[in-house]
Amino acid sequence: MMDKILVAIAGSYGAGVYETGLKIKEELGRRFPHEITVIDLDSMVKTDCKTYTDEDYDFEKVQHVLQRSRAELEIIILCGCYALCNKRLNALSNLKVFLDTEGDRRLINLIHKNNVTTSEELRSTISHYMDCLRPEYHSYIAPSRSLADIIIPATHETTGTAIIIDGIVEIVDELQGRMPYGRKLSPHLDFQVEDMNVEKDRYYDLS
Repeated sequence: MMDKILVAIAGSYGAGVYETGLKIKEELGRRFPHEITVIDLDSMVKTDCKTYTDEDYDFEKVQHVLQRSRAELEIIILCGCYALCNKRLNALSNLKVFLDTEGDRRLINLIHKNNVTTSEELRSTISHYMDCLRPEYHSYIAPSRSLADIIIPATHETTGTAIIIDGIVEIVDELQGRMPYGRKLSPHLDFQVEDMNVEKDRYYDLS
């Protein structure tokens, strides 16, 4: 995938993973002429009957998107709770990110996302979270945290997003053999691309 840069961003429900991907795309669009694609893995559910495991998601469809022929260089941002749960996609990823949130924050975000307005809706949302989403997170999503190159807590979202962008800029520059595009968003944090691609036992944890 020398003509593609894959950035995988994972996190819990309500962590704003897809929204973070869109912010990164917007900022990169100001810096690069390359095509930038954001893939919402959470929308690629195989069936309506969820098992609350990685089996619910169509990873083959994601790989098909990655194999599409594109002109020049393309930056692909894969966003979703299970973005770090597929071995093949992890092997293809140039940069892996996990957005970390506390349990109470995950529940609060879910309540806001569902636009809960009645006590019945609140009970239903809490029940769904406790019975399905919480155990799913601890059993399947949270373990993928250890695979991330960068771990960003909710309290450091702005700084974390800037670091992700700087990391992508470094990768693009390395692939194209060019000088960096413009000023870094986090000038005191410098990435070495080989650290991201080779030294998989190391990662940046802002938590």
